[in-house]
Order: sequence, then C-alpha cells, then structure tokens
Amino acid sequence: MRILVLGDLHLRSTTPERRREADFKAVCLGKLAQALDIAKREECRAIVQPGDFFDAPLPPGELLADTIRLLRDKTPPDCPILAIHGQHDLRFHAAGAAKGSGLAVLRAAGLIRLLGAEPIKVGDCQFYGASWGEQPPRLRRGRSEGLRVLAAHAMVGDKPLWPGHELTGPAAYVKRNPGYDLYVLGDYHYPWMWVTINGPPAMNAGCMVRKNASERELEHQPRVLLLETDGMSFWPQGIDHAPAAKAFDLDRPAEPDRRRFEGFIDKLREHGSIGVDFSANMESYFEVNQTPRPVQTACRAALAEEE
Repeated sequence: MRILVLGDLHLRSTTPERRREADFKAVCLGKLAQALDIAKREECRAIVQPGDFFDAPLPPGELLADTIRLLRDKTPPDCPILAIHGQHDLRFHAAGAAKGSGLAVLRAAGLIRLLGAEPIKVGDCQFYGASWGEQPPRLRRGRSEGLRVLAAHAMVGDKPLWPGHELTGPAAYVKRNPGYDLYVLGDYHYPWMWVTINGPPAMNAGCMVRKNASERELEHQPRVLLLETDGMSFWPQGIDHAPAAKAFDLDRPAEPDRRRFEGFIDKLREHGSIGVDFSANMESYFEVNQTPRPVQTACRAALAEEE
C-alpha cells in the first residue's frame, strides 16, 4: 500500500511580506494540485495531512470554495485525505473551535476525513490523529490489524528554529508516545526523516509554502513524501516551486535583527478572528469554548465594574 504524506499546507489568499506573487492563493492551490496529481500517478491509497491545512481558522469564502472545487476534481478515487487540525486551523487555538473550522466544512462536504482517537482503517493501515494541543491516543495492548499510523501536529524537529528554542527531537517524541508503526508529524516547517534499525520511522514532509525571507526559508525545497508500507520504504518527491530570487523580493534586505528572528516572528503570528473590542472578543471566546454560564456571568460583571 502506498501513502502520500503532506506537510503543513497553510492555504491562504493574502500574499506574505516580501513574496512577489500577486495571486498567492493560486500558488498555494497549485502546490496542492501537484500533490494530488502525484497521488494519482503513484496510485496512492491514502493522503495524510498533519495539520495547518489552512493558514487561518476561518478561510475566506473564495479560498474555501476554490479548495472545495480542487479537492472534488482532483482527489483520486478511493484515496481519502486524512487530516487533523493545526493551531492555524483553530480559532483561539481552542479544541472546541474545531466544529466551526474550515476543515469542518471540507469534512461536511465529504472531501476529507478527520483523524482522532478512533482509528480509520484504509488497506493494511489504521490511522490515528492528534490535533494541535492533543495527546496522541494511547493504544491498547495486543496485536493490531495492520500498521498503526499516527498523524500529529506537534513541534518535533531536528534543529532549533531560533536561539533558545527548546525542541523535542523525533527519538524523544516516539519514546514518549509508543506503540505506533509510523509517525507523521506537522507544525515544524522543515523536512526530516528519522529511522532506526529496530524502531518505527518518523517523518515530516515540511511546509508546502515559503512564507518569509529568512535564510532557512529561502533554502527550503517544498516536497511531499511517498511511503510504501511493504518494507516501510519512503522517499521524497519534489513539488514545483519558483526559485527564491524569483519568489521573494531580495533587493530589500531585512534588518539584521529581523533577519535573525523572522522565522520566529512568523511562527508567533497565529491568525484568528480577534478584533480590538475586548468585550466582543470575550463573547466570541465564550461561544467557541462553550464556557459555563456562571463563569460568563462573573466575567461580564467584572468587566462592567471596570467600565
């Protein structure tokens, strides 16, 4: 059985700072279209997307509509897209926001399946999921019917992204979450593949788009990973993308401090529907997180006293 592994897609309409393209939505969707074509050509039985499908929890209507059309027209038959939520997919980064996310719309349209604690069986694999902020499901002891695959959105990687970054490595993550035969990770934006002689492999395909002009981002080569479960072999497949000098405005160099921390700054920019009205933001938070009524009442009373 062959599986296509994607990284973070970060589908968006607005053009990131210093990118040259006027239509960045077309750039993002073009990469997803390439991935779907690869899945069809390689006769994949499943596509795994480990979170941050969209770059914002409430994608613009035009982007959502174009994504629906693309998935409807290009997803190979009998090749489900298995996805989880990243923090960019969740309003206020709250698990309770999953039901109102862009991924919830894609699921309702029958275009993706969302992974969780209950496995989804495809061919000889059982797929589990841990969205951002969730702990991976604890597996029951005993024999399993097929390979157990975990898709998780967790900051796991091989190199720190900024000075002082406390990063979990693949070996530590696998040891902390035992029992799976394959680990597919998202969130960390640069590809890595971890293999031991006797242990299960873990991998991250890397982000499908380059969003800033940091040195490491300019060197990044977008790709997908192909996995053959028979023998557990896997290999990268490049995605067409513009050279860095064409994709980015490099004539205007970033200030030294900004160049050093640009990747860190971009990581902290989590998109959400947050305005400048504290009261409105609070009410929205109550709705998303299903805050108990007594807590809501107490918060409103405290706010009224302050005003």
